[in-house]
Amino acid sequence: MTVVRTFAQWDADLWILGIKDDSGPILEYSESPSGNPEVVKLEDAIFDYTTSNRGETVTSNPVSGLTQYLNSFYEANPSYAGGKYLFLRINLDADIGVNEQRYAISATESPTASERPKLNLYFQDPAANPSQQFYRVQYGKNAPTAP
Repeated sequence: MTVVRTFAQWDADLWILGIKDDSGPILEYSESPSGNPEVVKLEDAIFDYTTSNRGETVTSNPVSGLTQYLNSFYEANPSYAGGKYLFLRINLDADIGVNEQRYAISATESPTASERPKLNLYFQDPAANPSQQFYRVQYGKNAPTAP
């Protein structure tokens, strides 16, 4: 994702809110421990005070918790054939009463295509040929429906 630091001394973490059946808004944004086992921190300090105030592309670590989270989902749902939504969240660390954290993250509505967030999935070659493979990445309020 493209991030511009407008002011920040602290960092921002990447969290997952879960995998859902629809794209309706999620009203719980609490950090763990919230009592909700679907709210999991995937990566600590995905960007921080060293992030450029002119903007830069920030990527998650390939060994972040997202890989393990998705693997666990597929292991628990071996017959999954698509149609769910992955909800990610950036949570700014806060030191109450010290400094407000400010980052601007480009959204899908950005007029500059290269600044829109992207989700690239990588996989290891399977030991045996699977009968089917599915790839669907969709984001934004006007994203097209995959076939």
